[in-house]
Amino acid sequence: MTVTVRLLAPAAAHPLASQTVRFPVSGVGAGLSDGATSSTPGQTLDADIGDVDRLTTAGGWLKIAMSGSTASRPSAGLQGNITSWADPGFKAGPGFPFWDTSLDELVVWDGAAWRTADGASV
Repeated sequence: MTVTVRLLAPAAAHPLASQTVRFPVSGVGAGLSDGATSSTPGQTLDADIGDVDRLTTAGGWLKIAMSGSTASRPSAGLQGNITSWADPGFKAGPGFPFWDTSLDELVVWDGAAWRTADGASV
């Protein structure tokens, strides 16, 4: 599974909001072209895990949650000494947020099911 993270562009008041940050961004969303990540307020981007630190540090983008299709959601429960959801074999624990790109909304693992903000099981 390719690990991606849903990012949100900084608000206009952010000192970096008017800048364009150029990196080889592999996961591209919201109409952005590969390699040119504009920080237009309200815009989102699903970036590969390797690009996230550069985008959040240099561009002021905000991390929302791990992202991917419904089929790529992590499994339930943590295994072994895994300390990061980017590690192979990561399993979601209760309260883990995930931006489901198939549903285009945030879902949270409650320990038994993935739920939307209104509590519906999905």
